[in-house]
Amino acid sequence: LWTPLTSEEKSNFAKWLYQINDLYVPESNWLFFRVLVNIALKKCGMAYDKEKLQSDLDTIETFYVGNGWYSDGIATDDGPNTGQKDYYIAFAIHFYSLIYAVAMIEEDRERSEKFKERAYQFAKDFIYWFADSGEAVPYGRSLTYRFAQTAFWSMCLVADVLPFSIGVIKGIIFRNLEYWLSDNRIFDNGHILTIGYKYNQLTMSEEYNAPGSPYWCMKAFAFMALPENHEFWQCNPLPLPKLEQISVQEEAEIMIGRYNGAVTLYPAGTLKKYFNKLVDKYFKFAYSTKFGFSVSRGNWHFDSAAPDSTLAFEIDERIYTRIKNKSYEILKDRIIIEWSPCSGIDVRTEIIPTSTGHIRKHKIHSNFDCIAYDSEFAVDARDDIVIDSENNFVSVTNKNSYCSVYSSKGVAETRSVIANTNLISPKTVIPTIKFEIIDDCKINEN
Repeated sequence: LWTPLTSEEKSNFAKWLYQINDLYVPESNWLFFRVLVNIALKKCGMAYDKEKLQSDLDTIETFYVGNGWYSDGIATDDGPNTGQKDYYIAFAIHFYSLIYAVAMIEEDRERSEKFKERAYQFAKDFIYWFADSGEAVPYGRSLTYRFAQTAFWSMCLVADVLPFSIGVIKGIIFRNLEYWLSDNRIFDNGHILTIGYKYNQLTMSEEYNAPGSPYWCMKAFAFMALPENHEFWQCNPLPLPKLEQISVQEEAEIMIGRYNGAVTLYPAGTLKKYFNKLVDKYFKFAYSTKFGFSVSRGNWHFDSAAPDSTLAFEIDERIYTRIKNKSYEILKDRIIIEWSPCSGIDVRTEIIPTSTGHIRKHKIHSNFDCIAYDSEFAVDARDDIVIDSENNFVSVTNKNSYCSVYSSKGVAETRSVIANTNLISPKTVIPTIKFEIIDDCKINEN
């Protein structure tokens, strides 16, 4: 963009870019926008704001929590920052920090090397977010960016950060692209990327999404900056290395399990601030590459709330699920969470990954009678589904997946939900166990 411009055009362009220094920028990954603008101006010999550049880098440093992980800002009660640990750490903070490292290696070697080392550490955890077949686990916000999920790996190649072999990294990128581009449901009839995940689905969108938002996915193609003689262009994509069945990622406040190459993510301490639209994206008990997750279309009745992978309470025909934690603990083999869906109900939940799925244990204290549903993943309700139900057990099977739930108490059943709630399948059923919860006072009286 820069070289063909006349001197006057360069001056105008630089003045226009410099305006970012006069505006408020939220203290989140957005600070890197101003950092990159200022180093671009600096590298082109134009006026830049040295103090803002240093201040922004210092603020970003406060986001670092260790072992390669950042939080996306620090959660506050009076600002837009969420302090989340999700894909923004990969396709934003690390992506931009590696651009900085490439551009500023001579002028700021110490910081550049630090950014590279942190990316190297982060990669050892982030690889667990990808299934053997290429999918990354759908979790958190801005999932409409789709294959931006691999932008981090692409930028690692450009910055010569190689936590794994080039063939392994190429395999992660290529399998993920194949997963997305083999499904034409992500495009409209004009071949434009839609807002959604595996299909056009505005239900899952955020308020900041616009028609151009899905094109953040193009970050995945940062590897196009590699020179023609780079090994990336000659080597074959390789499978993932052997990974542990369970990965405890304390800095991210999650646990990840692998089952026959698929991924299930168990979050503990996520969603630092309550945002109604984000609860489904951070507060399920489990998130799966195989099943995706569902986004509520309202809290009236089970079918509109679509409370998959969670414990939901029905009170006066309204559905209530976890919206905040009281406390949580991540152990080597389980997650323990104390939480409340609403005033008058307190829950202690243990989530224990196993070799075939996970176990949930709940202790519920309620001040009134209600119904509870402990539900599993929402399963694609294609024509070939088979539902098997007996007493406290129910399973749903189709040609691509199997999901079941069993409990020593309660009644097993399947519930159909409103279309276009699940990120992967437009039409789903949810296997669940239904419980009658009795007021604690009545129990004590008896």
